[in-house]
Amino acid sequence: MSYMREMIPEVFGLPDPEIVLPNPDVIDYSLPVAKKAPRPRVVFLARLDPVKRPWLFVELARRFPQTEFLMLGQNFVANSSTWLPEKMPDNIKAMGNVSGARKLELIGSSWALINTAIHDESAVSNLEALACETPLISYIESDQLASRFGICLGYDTGDGLDSMDRLVGALERVLDDHEWRQRAGKEGRAWVMGEHNTHNFLCSFKSICAQCGVRGS
Repeated sequence: MSYMREMIPEVFGLPDPEIVLPNPDVIDYSLPVAKKAPRPRVVFLARLDPVKRPWLFVELARRFPQTEFLMLGQNFVANSSTWLPEKMPDNIKAMGNVSGARKLELIGSSWALINTAIHDESAVSNLEALACETPLISYIESDQLASRFGICLGYDTGDGLDSMDRLVGALERVLDDHEWRQRAGKEGRAWVMGEHNTHNFLCSFKSICAQCGVRGS
């Protein structure tokens, strides 16, 4: 990913690399894409920890009582600083840790994946969503994925509650603009399949090995 290439010199004090490895095999692309739910459904997929700001997803659910909100994930460490859901609205389903085909089915049936994290990069959940033809709503912009295949809300610090109007507006567009939503989903899947695959990963890996003087078959 190009954003990682830009970070390496500053973070690690290393020269600007010529090649950055793509993430291989995000999902099995041979799996059929799940059908979208007939009624509005959105999904959150992350740890239920403060850095991910899950309370924004909960607050958003209160604003859209006719939309189904799926919360996938659990606390990483249970301690006094961990966020715990309280008084959740009826239209949220807190499903805990979900993996494998079931996770992809839920992502694929959703109309959007909502990433409320304050610090995140190109999360695997974003790539999984794109592979499932599910547009993104995100505060984080890595390689312009959110703006290309969804909506980028712009970087926002703190608890994020001051940005609720932006979040509400983004979801309104996703729910109302069916043609745009479908197009973003299909374009996102085409991109992730072309970028994050075994062939690209192996070609980049071999090029890095060659630069280091390591030869292979």
